[in-house]
Amino acid sequence: EFPEITYERVLGEESAMGLSIGFPLDSDIDYRFAALPYYRFYFGKPWAKGFFLEVNATVASVRDTEFITIDNVVEGNQLLFGMGAAAGVKFMSRSNVVGEVFLGLGRYFNETDTFEWGYPRVGITIGKRFQ
Repeated sequence: EFPEITYERVLGEESAMGLSIGFPLDSDIDYRFAALPYYRFYFGKPWAKGFFLEVNATVASVRDTEFITIDNVVEGNQLLFGMGAAAGVKFMSRSNVVGEVFLGLGRYFNETDTFEWGYPRVGITIGKRFQ
């Protein structure tokens, strides 16, 4: 499990930018930390809800094998950088409770043995919009 906390700032009727920060709950997960700033363009008529396209970047700290000696494996953390895109939909109730579903992919600029291609951007979120 890798929960995220997200803050999104609505810039106008059709756009918003935000930041998602995540930490693993399980020590078996290779991710140690991830920060993902994003920009969204909304296609719905009401302010910043409905279908959206997202462009994102990521900075992630991951566990990686540094080197192998005769009697043990030494692990360390590596910092990865990447960019990606996603699409999704945002729903909002009259009491400003927000729900989102999104799906996308990103590509890392640097690679490790464990993280060769990139990262998935998949989520179901529930939150509150403050005005």
